Amino acid sequence: KDPVIVQDTTGFIVNRLLTPYMLSAIRLLEMGTGNIADIDHAMKSGAGHPMGPFELADYIGLDVVEAMTMNIYQDMHQPHVSPPHTLTRLVQLGYLGRKTNKGFYDYSVKPPAQNPQLRHPVA
Repeated sequence: KDPVIVQDTTGFIVNRLLTPYMLSAIRLLEMGTGNIADIDHAMKSGAGHPMGPFELADYIGLDVVEAMTMNIYQDMHQPHVSPPHTLTRLVQLGYLGRKTNKGFYDYSVKPPAQNPQLRHPVA
C-alpha cells in the first residue's frame, strides 16, 4: 500500500468512495432492479472489478460496512449514504458475510450461492 496525503475527513478517500458504491448496490436490490449475482456479475464484467459490491461487502464484513456507513452518514447527513434497511437487518440477524458463512451470499455451500432469504428485500 502506498500512502496518500489527504484532508482529514471521515472515511478518507477509499471508504468515502466504496461505501456509497456498496449502498447503491443494496438499494438496487431493494428496488428489484437486479438480484445479487446479476449486480455482482455486471460490475465484474462491465467495470472490470475483481469483486462485485455484494462480494466485497461480505468480504469486508457487513457489520464493518454498517459501521462505515454510520460514520460517513453522521458526517455528511446525505440520503445516499444513509444505511439501507437490508444492511441493517442482515447485521441484526447476525449475517455478517464470510466471517459468519452468510451475508448476501451463503458460504456454507460450494460454490457460494445467493442467500435464499434475500430473493426479496429483508423485512
